[in-house]
Amino acid sequence: MPVDGTVQVVDELVSGFGARHTLPDLAPNAEITNSVGSAVFRTRALRHFLNSLKDRGAPVLLDLGSVVGANVTFLGKYLGCKLFIEDLLADLNRLMRDDPGTYSVGTFLKKRLSQEDESVDGILCWDLLDYIDAAAGRILATELVRVLRPGGTLFICFGAPQQEFGQTKYEIVDESNLRHRVCPGTEQRPRALESREASQIFGDLSLSDSFLLSNRMREM
Repeated sequence: MPVDGTVQVVDELVSGFGARHTLPDLAPNAEITNSVGSAVFRTRALRHFLNSLKDRGAPVLLDLGSVVGANVTFLGKYLGCKLFIEDLLADLNRLMRDDPGTYSVGTFLKKRLSQEDESVDGILCWDLLDYIDAAAGRILATELVRVLRPGGTLFICFGAPQQEFGQTKYEIVDESNLRHRVCPGTEQRPRALESREASQIFGDLSLSDSFLLSNRMREM
């Protein structure tokens, strides 16, 4: 069991189409050195997310973004958590590239998460909802609500400025700042998710905080 200042990372993740993920070297920034641009922005909701979990004692976290060494280190020091990393956008990219037409995005997402019901204390969804359509977003939301424990917390951000290529990877600088790194490698073009849609698809959860940031993104 993790203790304060440590993080247990589950490194044998099996995707919905059978590929086993091996986590790369977690040296800070090693996995995002190919970024084509980065900037640091204030985050308002992340502190609330962390504070909601720090008294739980070795909480279980689900991170739906890429493996970012700085995030693993930060979450370990701050929460002493067990961390599952499920890079769903990378899986969707492989799906679209290798098996186009075999699966719908919604069907894939409905089967992708292997976590048991009410088994996760906190979820970092980041901006994944910007990269899937509304129907798939509703399916993903249902799955996230399913695995979230009563009293658990979900963090999402959305509405990033539209970009011609790539995706944004989020690196935790501290509880008040995130480094946004635009990296190549996504087949999906981001859309502008709206606050009303986000609130509707997570209607089974209570909204505790919603912030409009200086870069026009919104965090909930």
